[in-house]
Amino acid sequence: MNYKSNNSDHLHCVYFLNGAWYAWQEKAKAQAVPDYTITLQRNGEVFKFDLLDLLRRSLKSSKVLKTRENWSHVSKMVGIGSTTATLLCQKMNVDPDGTLFVASESGAEG
Repeated sequence: MNYKSNNSDHLHCVYFLNGAWYAWQEKAKAQAVPDYTITLQRNGEVFKFDLLDLLRRSLKSSKVLKTRENWSHVSKMVGIGSTTATLLCQKMNVDPDGTLFVASESGAEG
């Protein structure tokens, strides 16, 4: 197949590539800022819950040994590794190395 490109085809191709690039950028932005919300409905009533808040409540209300670091408690309860558990603690503004599972006002240092 012999294809000859002229200038207008070339510009269209660049525009298409740029259009595809911009579409990809928007998808990447949506992934970069994930939505941690779950929406449930019952009898026409809508309930919205923040997943990190639900996790924080669950971890706070569970039996926590005060001799165990917060990251370890998160790791055991959620079934993830220490690095991910530490990052999750920081995301919830909880000190990963502390033994009291409470959110700090200024956020976890890390």
